Amino acid sequence: VNCGTLNFVKEDHTIANLLRHQLLSQERVRFAAYQMQHPLRNDVLIRVETANSTHTPLMAVDRAFDALITEFSQIDQRFKVRVCAPCAALGLASALRLCAKSAPGFPLLLCPTAGRGGEEKGRLRGRF
Repeated sequence: VNCGTLNFVKEDHTIANLLRHQLLSQERVRFAAYQMQHPLRNDVLIRVETANSTHTPLMAVDRAFDALITEFSQIDQRFKVRVCAPCAALGLASALRLCAKSAPGFPLLLCPTAGRGGEEKGRLRGRF
């Protein structure tokens, strides 16, 4: 079987579009698209068609998720190098803990150097 439709419950455009984009980057995937059944329901249908039956749609989705995990891990590592490491270098050991654990999406707000005036603030916030 080289064509299939997967239903993702309690998901929305965020994961669907990421997955669609990652699927289309694979050579063996001919077609990938998603559809929201209704704007008030968080269910997504993702349709995948592969080039041959040896590479199934489930295999393609599995590879796409693996690639997304790798990509987000790389982003996380780069973020820690660019934001958390400068905080630690300034002698702010607690900033490294805050950046890594407290609010993964908003560590700049918690980083002590982001609230200070001067060069540190511009250097840390200017990159993002």
